[in-house]
Amino acid sequence: MPDNAQGLNMKCSTWRDQKDFNIASVQMQDLAKCMAADCVQSLENVGCRFTDANRLCYTLVGQGWCTEHVGHPQCNDLGVAVMPAPVGTSSWAPIEDQAFFGTAAGEPHYGCACMKRCSYSSGSKKFLCATG
Repeated sequence: MPDNAQGLNMKCSTWRDQKDFNIASVQMQDLAKCMAADCVQSLENVGCRFTDANRLCYTLVGQGWCTEHVGHPQCNDLGVAVMPAPVGTSSWAPIEDQAFFGTAAGEPHYGCACMKRCSYSSGSKKFLCATG
């Protein structure tokens, strides 16, 4: 895969590049930000069908390249079902069982959730979610 097609969003690049050097709490914060960005992308037309080896979503350029090179070793294909409707069922899910790296290795695993159709209100410190 050419370098110009391997794009991850900035939040996921930060987690991938820094996870071996950060303490556990920073690894968790960085992955939460990454998964939040991937969650939003999974609901957009770009989708999150193709990921890197860490299961981080490629951006539009990487999705396009992998679509043209299905089966390439750097294109982990989560399948059409993870694409937003009407193509798929928006069944993408964040990383739910992640080990720690570096000095935090060996601590209990952690994971993320994708709260679709929700937004966080920092003023009230609550999630506001649409129904239906």
